[in-house]
Amino acid sequence: MINKDNLNFLKSKPEDKDFHSSRIMFCIKDGRVKVAPPNVTDSHIEWFKKEGWTTEKNTEDFLKQNVRGFYLPDQNKLYCYRVLVFILTIKYYQKR
Repeated sequence: MINKDNLNFLKSKPEDKDFHSSRIMFCIKDGRVKVAPPNVTDSHIEWFKKEGWTTEKNTEDFLKQNVRGFYLPDQNKLYCYRVLVFILTIKYYQKR
């Protein structure tokens, strides 16, 4: 069960660093595509907070209302979603 009152589980963990720095993160906000700086190791919610787009009170609504995602250049794959939690079910660290 997801604890919607505490979204800290969506923040980056040390084991996420390689994956996060390998992808290009984006968000569609106010009808415009916003792209995170290269090699960012933040999660989406950390990036949104740094940009001033979210607060403790509006993060859940922002995640549900705005399309976000990432591009994996080494795999040429684009993931887009508009949900509270997106879980990538493939193993990124597998040998390709």
